[in-house]
Amino acid sequence: MNFSRIFTAMTIVAAASAAHAQSLYGGGSIGGSDWHGSVDGIDGGSRGVTGKVYGGYSINPNFAIEAGAARLGSMRDANGKVGANSVFVDGVGTLPLADKWSLLGRVGVAQARFSGPTGGDTGTGLKVGTGVQYQLSPTTALRAEYEQYRLNSVFDSHANIGQFTAGVKVNF
Repeated sequence: MNFSRIFTAMTIVAAASAAHAQSLYGGGSIGGSDWHGSVDGIDGGSRGVTGKVYGGYSINPNFAIEAGAARLGSMRDANGKVGANSVFVDGVGTLPLADKWSLLGRVGVAQARFSGPTGGDTGTGLKVGTGVQYQLSPTTALRAEYEQYRLNSVFDSHANIGQFTAGVKVNF
């Protein structure tokens, strides 16, 4: 076999792997939640630290698919406490604003598992969000986001939960 063909094939594979690796990323954020309405008979104030971990694939510089898991915090009143954890899949758009700043927009679906005074329940629904991103280096960015979860059929009601987070995104 010809050495130049092997070298060319290895170069193409290495370049494709490098391009693919730059398209993959992961991250994590912490923040707080804002619950609206009544869930499982609880109609109180939001509390607790929330957060999320996620992984994504950039289809192009302005659009990515992300999947992850989030702790949505809890709500408490005199009747008890209800809390939730979620998994999600989002489409994420990125709009460059200035040198290292970008605006983020997301829409997706989420499924959340709730635990409250009467037991547990699961809800599925729409998730939307917006945020900003600051690119620290070619592989690392800081993000601040607000996401809104609108989950159906949770204890025969709708759960409406907002989540504010700040965190880091790292390209692989």
